[in-house]
Amino acid sequence: MRWVFWGATGLIAYTYVGYVGWLWLRARLWPWPVLHAQQEPDVSIVMVVRNEERSLESKLRNLLELDYPAERCQIVVVSDGSTDRTEAILGEHANNPRVQVVMNQLSRGKACGLNEAFEWTRGDIVVFTDARQMIESGALRLLLESFADPEVGCVSGELMLGDPAAGESRKGMGLYWRIEKMVRKLEAASGSMVGATGALRDVRAAAAAVRGRKRSSSRRASAISSPRSLAAVRRSPGLHVTVGATITRASTSSSSRRSTAPPRRSSSSAPK
Repeated sequence: MRWVFWGATGLIAYTYVGYVGWLWLRARLWPWPVLHAQQEPDVSIVMVVRNEERSLESKLRNLLELDYPAERCQIVVVSDGSTDRTEAILGEHANNPRVQVVMNQLSRGKACGLNEAFEWTRGDIVVFTDARQMIESGALRLLLESFADPEVGCVSGELMLGDPAAGESRKGMGLYWRIEKMVRKLEAASGSMVGATGALRDVRAAAAAVRGRKRSSSRRASAISSPRSLAAVRRSPGLHVTVGATITRASTSSSSRRSTAPPRRSSSSAPK
């Protein structure tokens, strides 16, 4: 039974030390450089919320003020059966042509909410984010540079705890999170990545299987579990209320992509 003991010990050691060491070695022996270039593709920012009245208004303002062309940045927000003021806040933004609001009157979970949101995305790149974390103004442009490489399918942002300017992010980052971030960087440098932060991550729209779901230009609702009238819903072109069906409108497509700088190849790598 001694070999069982040492085998189990070896597996545990590999999990904590060996895997990191292998990534470090692979990143140096077989690096995976990534092309970077400034570009402005069409982007759809997707967010699923439930009872986020405390942070939703500031989050929407944060997304609308990102350093990115407004005509190329669509925001899709799905309310997953919210029971507080979340729907009222979203309703105030429903007439904004940049914002698509989907209100699910029944809570079906985040996965279903993301599937619903994908039906409304029209960007070449889909950005996932959460309601509570603020995004730095230039973060979106920085992440999109890695998509100049056609072999890159996903790029992850970096979650900072606290205010970086005040040094709070370093103070609030424990040993586990430091190791986790180091492992992710080494995975990216070696050509792939297991996980990405839910607060900010970008993927190619073509890489999402649900993207292939065919959109409908118009659908009839069989029932609406909402106090608002059907006429009121139709007067808000960016507002969609769903139970099992959806009141909707056709989305217009954006113009062609453009690049403002030629690609350059760097030694750092983004997740494939």
